[in-house]
Amino acid sequence: MSEIRLNIDGRECAGFQGQTVLEIARENGIDIPTLCHDDRVKMYGSCGVCVVEAEGSPKLLRSCSTYAGDGLSISTNPARVRASRQTALELLLPD
Repeated sequence: MSEIRLNIDGRECAGFQGQTVLEIARENGIDIPTLCHDDRVKMYGSCGVCVVEAEGSPKLLRSCSTYAGDGLSISTNPARVRASRQTALELLLPD
């Protein structure tokens, strides 16, 4: 496996080709909220809570299924990411 470097929230992080953004973030001590990859809850499928923003991408990306690439720049907490996570939670946890 070849090593890659990416930037997550201003921190340079190392990982390997074939790893997801979520895996590399966790290995580097960066928390990205998720429900479907949390040992405390039953896996339901793709929860949509782990979205992140990638520089140059108009769409939000699910960190659990987005493979990291060398030089990728990720933001985990801008306003549109927080709004999307809130919507996902509201859909998953109705009144």
